[in-house]
Amino acid sequence: MNRRVCVAISLSVGVVLILLLTGTVSAQTPTPDEVNEVARELYCPLCPGLRVDVCYLPVCYDMREIIAEKLAAGESKEEIKQYFYELYGPKVLGAPERRGWKWLTWILPGSLALLALAGGAWWLRHRAPRAEEEVPSPDIPAEYQARLERELQRFESEV
Repeated sequence: MNRRVCVAISLSVGVVLILLLTGTVSAQTPTPDEVNEVARELYCPLCPGLRVDVCYLPVCYDMREIIAEKLAAGESKEEIKQYFYELYGPKVLGAPERRGWKWLTWILPGSLALLALAGGAWWLRHRAPRAEEEVPSPDIPAEYQARLERELQRFESEV
């Protein structure tokens, strides 16, 4: 074979390999949406109540970089969340744990709301006046009663 042909073939193979390798690398690089999907479920360890996807502290920037690296390595969302849980503790998940006495934080608010609704319904039922109950009329002297009747008749005749 001619030397030029060998060089052309080796260059062609090299270009094809480079294109294939860069194609696989770019396919493994997660998109910002994929990174934010995981970051949306994590909370900043320094800012109370601020998610990692919207926080602009350096620690959250680093966390998003780590998420991208771990996604590129093929780790699942749960594995990444577990990594940050082990690194920063339960506050990074933004939700209390569901074991031990901490399960009460999941049940107690709903239970208290139901109890308050039941108590309010009971109070309304027992405090509201009933339609069948008659309101006692005050004791009005007969002369005032007669005068009231005359005034009502006069008013009705004028109208």
